[in-house]
Amino acid sequence: MKQKIKKLNEKVDKDSIKITKIRKECEESTNLIPQLEEDIPKLQKLFLDEEKVLEKIKENSKVDTKMFRDELAKVRAELEP
Repeated sequence: MKQKIKKLNEKVDKDSIKITKIRKECEESTNLIPQLEEDIPKLQKLFLDEEKVLEKIKENSKVDTKMFRDELAKVRAELEP
């Protein structure tokens, strides 16, 4: 009987430790949520800035491609008999 009580007490202790750990994680998550929400506008701005850079790169590549095609057409015309 004493051994059974001891095992049950150990189980209660383990469960208490688990519960305490889960509560701590929950509290940390609760504290982290507002910080993450604060970061949303910063990340949105960063995303928009990166989209603008990407658009500039796309536009520049279109110009470069047209320039290379025109140059290629010119060289081909010169090489034709």
